[in-house]
Amino acid sequence: MIYVLIVVGLVCSSFLFSGFLNILNYRHKDKPIPDLVSDIYDEKKYLKWKAYYMENFRFSVFNQIISFLVTMLLLLTGFFSFFRFNFKKLIFRSIHSIMDFHCIIYDYRFHYW
Repeated sequence: MIYVLIVVGLVCSSFLFSGFLNILNYRHKDKPIPDLVSDIYDEKKYLKWKAYYMENFRFSVFNQIISFLVTMLLLLTGFFSFFRFNFKKLIFRSIHSIMDFHCIIYDYRFHYW
């Protein structure tokens, strides 16, 4: 149970930190081009890039929220634990089947020669 709390804490803290960085980026979206590089960037292209960036930013925030909610749902319902144990059984069955098949083939060749 302690491991689940640690993982949930890490996922939540990562989400909150990412959200904090997103808020900082969003607050500084209306700043003009710095004087140092104003001769390099064209104003129209910069505004076009900023519009594209803000649309991409909105989609990214939506994607992060949905991803966080799905991850928390899967963590708190025990899906990952269920998947791990059932996947382990499936893999071990497959490995044993491959080893049995290999032993049959190897034994057949050994006796044939």
